[in-house]
Amino acid sequence: MGRQVRFYMTEIDELFFVENIKAKLDAVIVPKYFKTEQPPELQVLPTIEENNGGFDLLAIYNRSICPKLKARFISKTGKHSLDEDESEVIQFDRSSIYADGTLSVGRLWYEPKTIRGKSKRKEFVTWAEAMFRYIKTNFHYNKERLNYIGPDALQKLGEGQLVLGW
Repeated sequence: MGRQVRFYMTEIDELFFVENIKAKLDAVIVPKYFKTEQPPELQVLPTIEENNGGFDLLAIYNRSICPKLKARFISKTGKHSLDEDESEVIQFDRSSIYADGTLSVGRLWYEPKTIRGKSKRKEFVTWAEAMFRYIKTNFHYNKERLNYIGPDALQKLGEGQLVLGW
């Protein structure tokens, strides 16, 4: 059973999140699906309006903890898929914004054990929990929805520019 933290992030919230985790927590962001044997590092994320192109399923990892990720080749698609159960990564499901102003919920999720039940390394779990703490410390907790709202999303929600979706 994995661990998760759910959130609402606008593009501004996401930009600050990504900049901070890369600087403070030595994070690298990669797509879940990719054509090469190892996933390419994403330097810039597509806008959340462009999120429907498959860049809503990402992973975050720390190269100093996990220098090589495990992936499976999917012959039907001709792409590799990141093996999140066996790799020491955090799944990063991004928020999306729709034409009607609805902001969908995103989440960070990781599995502390492999599919065989072996615990992932303590360094990874400690690092993953630090990622969760970033959200919990810098975002507003919404008791009604049991998740966190980024500062920009909270402001736009208060101004009536956004509606929170599920």
